[in-house]
Amino acid sequence: MSQKEFIKRLDKFGQERMRVKLTINKGKLSDLVFQYESFIDNHWREIVRYDLAHGFFHRDFVFPKGKK
Repeated sequence: MSQKEFIKRLDKFGQERMRVKLTINKGKLSDLVFQYESFIDNHWREIVRYDLAHGFFHRDFVFPKGKK
């Protein structure tokens, strides 16, 4: 199993980014994560994530206090 991760800055100030994680098992994609993050109060905060965590492609929102 191999994992690859990419981060793309989305604004010129470096406050917004997209994180992409791919997991490949025996040549096939087994997991995929697209995560939008914002730099808030000196920390990278997850805002919205699309992934395959529950066996299907879905979206999770993360609210300011960490609740999904």
